[in-house]
Amino acid sequence: MNAVGLSAVLIRQFERSWRMLEEAAESFSAEEWRRGEIDYLTPARLTYHILEAAEFYSGESSEGFPWGHRFGCDWEGGELEELPTQEDVLAYLADVRPQVETWLNDVDLSATDEAFPWPGGTVLDRALYLLRHNHHHVGEMWSEIKRRGHDLPDWW
Repeated sequence: MNAVGLSAVLIRQFERSWRMLEEAAESFSAEEWRRGEIDYLTPARLTYHILEAAEFYSGESSEGFPWGHRFGCDWEGGELEELPTQEDVLAYLADVRPQVETWLNDVDLSATDEAFPWPGGTVLDRALYLLRHNHHHVGEMWSEIKRRGHDLPDWW
């Protein structure tokens, strides 16, 4: 498979992860969105974290990223009332989705990744790291959906 074909496969798999994230976010009521028995598993926190990480990892550099810039708070330490609404994160998703797709179309996946060396050393490693990151946290959201007695979204 050539690099163009590999990029297309990655884009397709990311699109599936975005659909799973979107459906997971929509599974919670507005009242539940910023609440949780376990603070870390608050749906607003996890969704915000997934999207901010995707924006970060699809960028050109790991230096100087303005963490918390989109909503003016830290996903992990922000007060519950400061966290974004469902509408806010769905709008953020609408911005991040094409950013990640453009990045995957424009990069040489086999290139050494000097900007983000810790995922494994190549741009492909970074892309797969980000995809795994998405699925890890979407899985946490699914556990919370199930724990709260809701039906699980479709697996894409």
